[in-house]
Amino acid sequence: MFKLILIDDEKFSLDALSCSIDWSGNGFELCGAFTDPNKALEYIKSNYVDLVITDINMPKMSGLELTEIIRNAYPHIKIAFLSAYSEFEYAQKAIDYTVCAYILKPLNSKELSNTLKKIHQSLEKEYNSFNSVSYDINSTKNAISEFFLKNNFTDNEKLYNDLLKCGLNIDENSTGALVELQLDNLDIYLNTLWKHGILRLYSALDNLYTGHKLYVIPISYSFDKIKLFIICPKDISESFPELLLDFENSLVHSCTDLLSLSIQLEIENIFNSILDINLFTENTLFEKATQIFDAIKAAESKQDLENIFISNILNVNDENKQIIAKMLILKFTEICDDKNLNEISLLLFELIKSRENSSLVFKNIVHKLFTYFRASPSHEEETINMCKQYIQNNYNKNIGLMDVAEHVHLSAAYVSRLFKTKTQKKYIDYLNEIRVENAKSLLVFSNEKIKDISTKVGYGSYPYFLRLFKLYTGFTPLEYREKHIQNNQEG
Repeated sequence: MFKLILIDDEKFSLDALSCSIDWSGNGFELCGAFTDPNKALEYIKSNYVDLVITDINMPKMSGLELTEIIRNAYPHIKIAFLSAYSEFEYAQKAIDYTVCAYILKPLNSKELSNTLKKIHQSLEKEYNSFNSVSYDINSTKNAISEFFLKNNFTDNEKLYNDLLKCGLNIDENSTGALVELQLDNLDIYLNTLWKHGILRLYSALDNLYTGHKLYVIPISYSFDKIKLFIICPKDISESFPELLLDFENSLVHSCTDLLSLSIQLEIENIFNSILDINLFTENTLFEKATQIFDAIKAAESKQDLENIFISNILNVNDENKQIIAKMLILKFTEICDDKNLNEISLLLFELIKSRENSSLVFKNIVHKLFTYFRASPSHEEETINMCKQYIQNNYNKNIGLMDVAEHVHLSAAYVSRLFKTKTQKKYIDYLNEIRVENAKSLLVFSNEKIKDISTKVGYGSYPYFLRLFKLYTGFTPLEYREKHIQNNQEG
């Protein structure tokens, strides 16, 4: 039986919908009914759900906003819109968000039952399709784990054939990477914010890997570290650095905004061809790329930069030159904003491909890099100040890392790194500190209810606010208020 939740801000409508139909008779288990979309998201984080039926027009969060969050984090969940509005623009939005049904109020039980049957058939078809390849998926994980963990780099052909058997759209030239995912302060996170156990957290992260153009396969878990094998589908290998950066941005954003979890991604190895995986060779090139990157940052003149490129890039064979260039681009993602990263990436690729115009491209990239590293410190300070100001002005709203990043026209991953470098704090900690400080002020200088203060400083979930406040202050909000009332009376 498939699992279903309902969301409608009108309690009367929600109760009527809950009782209007025999859910189990239509193949669904009604697991929850919510008037607050934020509480529904809290439920989804720790419970498996197949279908969400949600009202569109809600004050705290519209059905469209809710759908976008669910689509990014839990792409397997089907969504049906429920609304009294039959205007075309709403139906059009439903199509844009690829929802599975559009249900009009007032409800017609027979029509709703027919809609549920169609959704059930669609879910069953997907479920059976998934089960038919689940053995292959498990076999893929086992094959890749064995390959890397046992350093079995002598039979790359077998790994390639195993992946083909599992239906992955790859060829012998598909590029890939080994990535380590570091979960920051996981022990504190599990004891304070998550409370659902580490296995459910791993499962939630698995959901976040999906929906990307890359194949992302977890191959090992070690408490706060997860090893990922990422491989590029055939015909788009040239875009691998950009796709990998897009994956990182999306994952950092989703973990921060949906799970309140800070993560760091480290590229351990890049493979130019799946038939040519050799960790020893790749490690050597990765180390070389790291040395070049460090030398570029430390260069004191354009002549220094020219010497670095001539001795380390221009004089290596074409295949290794391409690998080093891709690795350098990924290194630059750690420090560059989107505009500069795009320009540097294009110049690097032109440099390794060009023949006749190589001298012009060479001079352009040397000039670009030298100018960038001379200007970047002040640019970074200005950027972080803009981020802080945006948070100060909007902390009481439902803002996330992506909102801040969009405000300064940068990627979420870049802003996340910049925060940690410039403030020695993670973005989510900085935001929570601002919210908690304002909550402390309201607790002491106002008579507002604690639940109302929670909403006023930007928390949609009251239990989440209580846990965070205790984490940051050592007191519950009530204890904090009573303590300061007592101190004032004694004073």
